[in-house]
This record gives sequence, structure tokens and C-alpha cells, in this order.
Amino acid sequence: MKMSVPMEGKMLQYDSTNDIYYMLCDTKIAVNLTIGEKVYTLTSKNILSHLFATVCIMSFLPILNPAHGPQWILGGPFLREYCNVYDIGNQQIGFAKVIQD
Repeated sequence: MKMSVPMEGKMLQYDSTNDIYYMLCDTKIAVNLTIGEKVYTLTSKNILSHLFATVCIMSFLPILNPAHGPQWILGGPFLREYCNVYDIGNQQIGFAKVIQD
């Protein structure tokens, strides 16, 4: 899996003591995850969590595993953007974009 993070405006600030990325909550950020040959985009409203009134943190972080390289637990932010699709007939599992208001 590859990740790229295009964003407008405010810069990410990394706190190495707590292993957290901070930014202003009005930052427009998108995280593009490439899994296989498909790109999945996570948007600001699903990847930022309020810490204070105007300060947010990213809702997912890497797990550094020297034996296997960096890994990511996508959890809630990914599932707010995409849902699982089960194709029993073709024995496949995939993802579809969630319809949000």
C-alpha cells in the first residue's frame, strides 16, 4: 500500500513525543491510499478528529514494524469513506464509496 497526502493551507505539525500529527481543523487534506492498482481517497471530514476547538489530529497513524516496514491501521476513517462489498458468486471482496450527506 502506498500513501500520498495532498493538502491545501496549513502544514502538518508532527509531535514525535506523542507520535501525533496536529493541524488546524479547517485544513483541507486528502489522503490517497493505493491498494493494488486502486486508489482510495480519504477526505478531511473523515480523517481529522477535534482535539481542541480549532486544533485537530489525524485519526490514523502508522505502525512501524522493522521486519515488515510501515503498516497502517485504517479503521474508522477508511470505513467512513468506503464500505465492504461482498461478491459471493465471484468469491471477491471489494470496497465501494459510502454515500454521505
